[in-house]
Amino acid sequence: MMMSNPESHLLAALLNASADQAAEVLALVKDDDFVDERIKIFVGVIRRLAAEGRQPTPQAVSASTRKLKKQIQEVMSFERLSLFLAEIYTMGHPVRLWADACQVVKDSYRALYGTRGQRLAQMAEAYADIEDLEHALADGLRQGCTHRKRLNALDARAKGSSASTPTATVKREQRCGPGPPRWPCGCSCADRCQ
Repeated sequence: MMMSNPESHLLAALLNASADQAAEVLALVKDDDFVDERIKIFVGVIRRLAAEGRQPTPQAVSASTRKLKKQIQEVMSFERLSLFLAEIYTMGHPVRLWADACQVVKDSYRALYGTRGQRLAQMAEAYADIEDLEHALADGLRQGCTHRKRLNALDARAKGSSASTPTATVKREQRCGPGPPRWPCGCSCADRCQ
């Protein structure tokens, strides 16, 4: 189960990263992208270590996590968290920092739309005002736009390129059509897709 979990893979990759690499990746990966609370705790610790310029080795992460003992007890005991960290670090899967980060954000992006879709369906079934539905949709699109920009940046790094490719423009035009339709939020479709 853990072997096929992108969140576990990303944590293992971060434990093998330098402080600069971890900081660069975590600038694009947010704590809310993680479902597993244990991993969210460790990513927060790694984020702080990287900001201090310290390499997020398992030993450094474990020592920093120990200082959070009271805060982490809601999730799990420090001892069990330490065992979980050791298990992740010794899984032995290939380290693919950018690809794993990209997959975590992709999963989070899908979950965002799933949650938004359910919320819109509930509002529609409850006969919410049309304006409220449009505003909820527009809010979701704005949030999705921010998510999409992070995903595009991660995807470019995972593929070994940080430059925009001509195919990205073609794909955007295929999704959006030639004209920029306006949404209730005021943004155009081209704004959403970039």
